[in-house]
Amino acid sequence: MKTLTVILGGLLAANASAFDLSKADWCLHLDPGGAKSLAQVEQLAGPAWQPVRVGKFWHDQGMGAEPAADAEPGTDVAWYRCEFQLPAALAGESLLLCMGAVDDLDTTFLNGRKVGETGKDTKRYWSAPRRYPVDRSVLRDTGPNVLLVRVVNLRDKGGISVLPVELLAEEAIARHEARIKAFNPLNLRLYTQEVVIVYASADEAAAAELAIAPLPGDKTWAFSGRWDDCNWEHLQMKKRMQTHGYKATFYLNSGVRQEPFGLSRFIAEPGRKLCADGFSLGGHGLRHRSLPNLDRNELLFEIAADRINIEQVTDRPVNSFCFAGSGYGQRHDRATRADVAEAVIRAGYHHTPTPIFARTEPGNASVLVSTVNLIAPGDKEADPGKFDWQLRKVLSDPRLREANPNLTVGIHVWHTDEGWSNLEKSLAKYAGNPDWWYCNQTEYAAYRYQSLHNRLEKSSTAGARAAYRLTRPLPGSLGGDVPLTVRIRNARVNEAFLAGAPLAVKRDDARVLVGVPNDPDAGLPQRIDHIENADNSAAPAAAHVSGDFEGVCFFAHADEAAGTLELLARNDGPAPLDRIVATLRLPLLYTDGVRYAPLEDLAPGASKRYSLALGPRREEPLYRRGRAYYVAQIDFRLNGVPGRIYATTRCRPGEQAK
Repeated sequence: MKTLTVILGGLLAANASAFDLSKADWCLHLDPGGAKSLAQVEQLAGPAWQPVRVGKFWHDQGMGAEPAADAEPGTDVAWYRCEFQLPAALAGESLLLCMGAVDDLDTTFLNGRKVGETGKDTKRYWSAPRRYPVDRSVLRDTGPNVLLVRVVNLRDKGGISVLPVELLAEEAIARHEARIKAFNPLNLRLYTQEVVIVYASADEAAAAELAIAPLPGDKTWAFSGRWDDCNWEHLQMKKRMQTHGYKATFYLNSGVRQEPFGLSRFIAEPGRKLCADGFSLGGHGLRHRSLPNLDRNELLFEIAADRINIEQVTDRPVNSFCFAGSGYGQRHDRATRADVAEAVIRAGYHHTPTPIFARTEPGNASVLVSTVNLIAPGDKEADPGKFDWQLRKVLSDPRLREANPNLTVGIHVWHTDEGWSNLEKSLAKYAGNPDWWYCNQTEYAAYRYQSLHNRLEKSSTAGARAAYRLTRPLPGSLGGDVPLTVRIRNARVNEAFLAGAPLAVKRDDARVLVGVPNDPDAGLPQRIDHIENADNSAAPAAAHVSGDFEGVCFFAHADEAAGTLELLARNDGPAPLDRIVATLRLPLLYTDGVRYAPLEDLAPGASKRYSLALGPRREEPLYRRGRAYYVAQIDFRLNGVPGRIYATTRCRPGEQAK
């Protein structure tokens, strides 16, 4: 028996409570030789301090000279100081003091107590982010708090050189991180399967330890490729990678720069060829625009419209997004970065090949996506030595494998003849490793999310026979249909079944591996179409009918005054539609980003109208700029075959439907 779990509501809050200290009044005291103690510095009067900015070397602000080459190390010392009043929202909280980087060494004090220090024993200490816990007993809820940072510059320029400098609520961070590790943090649609395992004995059925393997077949690494932009040389790259048994994902812009709704000829022609033979396509932004520079309501259009265009042309789901120019917001601009991350997730992506975006940061929503370990041997003159060095560096770090066991070669296909030759040498060298899974990014993303976010629970035991309930995301929500590998230890397995059908079982001395495919009727959409209401008309025209599904129309327009997305569902075709679910993907104007709405079956000749609630709105001016983009992703079955239609519309906040 299969069950479908639908979770209504929005995405999780992106940020923990934060207090930006970079905007406080900072001052600096130079301490040549570093002789002064904390007590002496605390007694210094106003004239001993000079105004200074954090996020910039003090030497670049006209204070002190860079140490000479023969200067004794550790003698170029300065003290940073700021006073601040703790916001009421953080009163009584234990906090985390975060500084982007301090060049080179620091000892940090708050209200006269040391809260942290970074010395030479820290890897890359000059650029390492500082994360110092601050117990609530150190802080003054009323009255000024005094932060002092003693900085030792060992060479060149020094100081609190990289933002942010901020206090974050530890409890809020802990809640956020718990959500990220939780079952199904992105609220993807789920279903349940029953897997039956027949063990060699009843005792082994009781002792068996089951877990989902990190990669299919319990491989050690995935190996893939990512290549950006609309480049006709991608066809050559595909051919060369395919020759050596590799797969890759090409990240394309589907729009035309001069036309808001124009479709790139590249998508329609080579795009279809690029996503055949085990390769796939990913989103790269509709028109390759820098996301941090867009109005908040324009974000979803730039990100989601690209996904919709690619899916419509190729009839294949897209789940991976690559940032144009790696632009997602400055490192210290937490608000922009969080909004960009939220827009990416609202659009339906959960993977990115931009590793730095997915780097774990306190309170950063981007950790919700999987990513890659990038091998970049050169976009033109690919260097085999650089390829080898980068690969060895990743393979030697177990932390990288645990976080994302994905080795990926990229980024641009601009190769000279020598570059092509060098790249092929490297590809040939690392082809055919039996411990690696050669996949595209779409496949990796689909497997990785469900491997981390599933439930595998024993439901019953009868002697040597045990039944397990496996709850996993639907392939249509994941964007890929990849079987899960169940790893079994401490037991011998005779047979395994899914819905009465035998499953493949692989045995060795240390484990048993059982591959669990998705149910046949839970597959990916086989055809995908798009019905666009570009001017937010209140009623459909004759052209607003699907070109892929005969007589089928899903038409959306936004009624902001009523707070609803009005959806017309009509079936003038010969066959019924069933299992219809609308996924609303909403602009940042709304606090709830993704909402699900199961719809009634549509018999031939039937027509229904729905008023789908959009939820609470943000009233800040920042979220009311630009044209809001509304997406209704309609998934259904037609003659037993999964299909999808996107119904979209745009309007300015406060603008009524025509």
